Amino acid sequence: VFEEGRDWEDQGIDTSHDILNLDAKRAYTSVFLRSVREAIVKHDPKSVRYFLVKNAGTHRVYSGKGGFVGTSGRMTQGHTLSSRYFAITTRDPLERVNALIRGLHTDAESVPSRWHAAGAYEDDHHLMGRLERVIGEIHTIQGEYEGIGVKFNPRESTALTVARKGSERWGRLEELTKPLGITLRSTSVRTLG
Repeated sequence: VFEEGRDWEDQGIDTSHDILNLDAKRAYTSVFLRSVREAIVKHDPKSVRYFLVKNAGTHRVYSGKGGFVGTSGRMTQGHTLSSRYFAITTRDPLERVNALIRGLHTDAESVPSRWHAAGAYEDDHHLMGRLERVIGEIHTIQGEYEGIGVKFNPRESTALTVARKGSERWGRLEELTKPLGITLRSTSVRTLG
């Protein structure tokens, strides 16, 4: 899809094949446990009891090498169910952001609307659409996640565009991304980790 967008961009056709990768800052430890509980009650009621028992007090935290680090009263990355709980908790904000991005691209700009979306893997969120429009709504997108305690780290976030470096559109995108601290790329991007 991205290479097709690059071809269209080279032909002078407006396209919306860009991708904004937002990295969440300390996502697992910053998410509100109240938000996790509410999301589990709504989307996975069978696991509420286990969640309440597990997170009623503090629990032991281990390093990646298995060494004891300390205790925590927060949800921690590395716990067996943390990724599941995080995914359940971010489900509703992700669906709202997905609807927002699709709403920004109602004219379809020669690209089927199925290519305008928001997706997530662990704490990395991927927003696909015309970069100018997506970045224009960045504060709204951040607001959707702040309600559950998740904040994005712009310095670790990357915008991948089909615009060629040095083009007029590249200059406009640079003006949008620089103040936010988002790295703009046209050839490659690290999407996970």
